[in-house]
Amino acid sequence: MPDNLVLQTAYVGTASHKLTALMDVNPFDPKTLGGTPHRIQNEVAGNTDKSFGFLEEFRNTSDASYNGLQISVTKPLSPTRFLGNTYFTLAYTYAHNIDNASGFRETSSTVPFFQPHIFRASSDIDLRHVFAFSGGWDLPFNRGPEKLVKGWSLYPIITYRTGYPLSVTADLSTSQSVPGPSGAGDASLVNANLVGPIQYFDPHLQQTFGAAKGLFLFNPKAFDNSSPTPPYGTAARNLLRGPHRANMDFALAKATPVYGERVNVEFRAEAFNIFNHTQFRSVGTNPDSTTFGQVTSAYDPRILQFGLHIKF
Repeated sequence: MPDNLVLQTAYVGTASHKLTALMDVNPFDPKTLGGTPHRIQNEVAGNTDKSFGFLEEFRNTSDASYNGLQISVTKPLSPTRFLGNTYFTLAYTYAHNIDNASGFRETSSTVPFFQPHIFRASSDIDLRHVFAFSGGWDLPFNRGPEKLVKGWSLYPIITYRTGYPLSVTADLSTSQSVPGPSGAGDASLVNANLVGPIQYFDPHLQQTFGAAKGLFLFNPKAFDNSSPTPPYGTAARNLLRGPHRANMDFALAKATPVYGERVNVEFRAEAFNIFNHTQFRSVGTNPDSTTFGQVTSAYDPRILQFGLHIKF
């Protein structure tokens, strides 16, 4: 490689145990399912109130692992032939984040009481591929009034990532008296059944499935929630991937010295999502919703902002 380029490669691995997750601490007692089902806290000696239902509590029942390959190429600020002074960092990460619950602020934050590791899969925040480029270019303008042509710089930031994992739940309601498909009374944790091959579509193009027409990311007919297979449906947790995201931000800056080197005035024009591309965000994952399988929101369109900095 050229002398002024630095290549770095690294493997990053972590393992975490006994992380916090929500758990129903009042499931149905399996011994009572053949007759009149009872939740275990309602059977405690001395308990005169038998009406307790789903009781969530934080428990240290989650485990997680992360394995990633990280590669970067860095060029420090230095002259580039025909271009002038430039610098950049190009980075790529290939990684896999696995857990059985992804934290109480994430979508899948609850684990079953009797089978806390049954939902072990890609984490809600797993990003398999991440690419990023950032840099700067001091424009080599030399002709004309110095205060007008000197001090111009460009700053691009280009990013790409694959989509976040998605689960398709059965959209069942937890009942105080109905054990549900798992027999534990945690019906809200049950996923739909996977009944066909998963097909992905370009969400920029409209698709039609029965009476539903819209910007579909995946085929909704691949899932059925009418009668989920015990204990938690056949559609695994986080088996889908949401929309990928590609973005470019751009800044143009002009630095002008005032009173010699003591004061520097910098004007900046910044554009976020400079090409104003639609970057899809959320996807409907409720089989009972009219937007199931469709993209339902997007990230911000192009935003322009201007600033004036005085440095001294």
